[in-house]
Amino acid sequence: MTHSSTSRRILGQQDERPAIVVRGPLYSPTLTRIRCILRYTHMPFTYERASTLWGAPSVDVHGETINDMNAVIESPLRLLGYGIDAAWEARITTDLDIALRSQCSAFDWLTLVSQLTHNNSRLLRLQCLAFRYKQAREGRRRARVAGRDDDAINLGFIARRFKLAMRGQFYAGERPGHVDLSFFGMLAGFLYAGCAIGQSIIDSADLDEWASRMNDEIPLQTLFPGAETSVSP
Repeated sequence: MTHSSTSRRILGQQDERPAIVVRGPLYSPTLTRIRCILRYTHMPFTYERASTLWGAPSVDVHGETINDMNAVIESPLRLLGYGIDAAWEARITTDLDIALRSQCSAFDWLTLVSQLTHNNSRLLRLQCLAFRYKQAREGRRRARVAGRDDDAINLGFIARRFKLAMRGQFYAGERPGHVDLSFFGMLAGFLYAGCAIGQSIIDSADLDEWASRMNDEIPLQTLFPGAETSVSP
């Protein structure tokens, strides 16, 4: 399915049933970013948790699984007249994604997953340790493929660059735009769970007021309603 055809399917949905089904682990930063944008733009969707804790994320549009996450993100924003900042989209989907994979500690992952699943078992601790090394390895691989050096994928550097580019109360000015929603969505789980890395990113660029304003626009609890009662590892 092409980007344009996916966009038409999202924007042209007429069914009572939501066009979009977001499926996967509640802790996934990528899926949280998508839920953040869909919720802010009032695009109807349903969320289905993965059958296992480490299930792969996916998005369905009218029953068809798609790989073009950008179309899911951009379509509702374009519908409401929001501009898409291609340069920052690349920084968020590449640099920020790599940085989070590379720099999240096992304790950050444990804090995030345990808060969202109400599970703090010894098995989960061991799984988070293994998951951290898997994510770090994948982050290094992606950095090599993308040709990113250590500065480009430093979380503090990315946050400060974002702060310097802001044009008002938000990156986009006086209301959240594409970049605000994407950046906040990637960090939302870590902030909601009280992970050290989430607050460290905010502190590194003095983004507390921005984060507070974003939380007013999209309360974190609405992205994680009740979290998950329990999920088997």
